[in-house]
Amino acid sequence: MGVAEMRMLPWMCGHTRKDKIRNEVIQGKVGVAEIERKMRKLVTVLEKLWRRQFELTMLEFKEKISQ
Repeated sequence: MGVAEMRMLPWMCGHTRKDKIRNEVIQGKVGVAEIERKMRKLVTVLEKLWRRQFELTMLEFKEKISQ
C-alpha cells in the first residue's frame, strides 16, 4: 500500500497522528489486506500454471515429433 493511502486510513477512521495508533491496527479495523502479500501469492500461482502449460506443450510437441 502506498504512502498516500496509508496516510488516509487513520483520517478515514477519525484518528490523528497524536493518537499514535499503529498502521496494522488501522488496516485491520478498515479491513485492508496487505496487497504485496496477495500479489506474491498470485505470482506464485501464475508461475505454477505457466510451468504446467509449458510442460504440457512440450509433451505434445515430443509426441508429434515421435510419430
